[in-house]
Amino acid sequence: MGRFDAAIAASRKALHQNAHFSSTFRTLAAALAHTGRVEEARGVAQSMLRLEPNFTITEWNQRNRWRQATKDLFVGASRGRLARIR
Repeated sequence: MGRFDAAIAASRKALHQNAHFSSTFRTLAAALAHTGRVEEARGVAQSMLRLEPNFTITEWNQRNRWRQATKDLFVGASRGRLARIR
């Protein structure tokens, strides 16, 4: 829905409650990237990779059952702005 600031706030709150849920890190990284906060998004993505070191965007995209438009938001942010994090 494009409400990236709300997604950032909700993700930060969720991480405060459970910092071991890698999906929340992915959501936060994508939202940050969409708002142009790329360096911050990279740091968040690195935190996610510590929890899920074998994560790949391609594999996630293949197994995820979200609507294509929603997946495109995540994949676009991740590939376009967060490439080569490791």
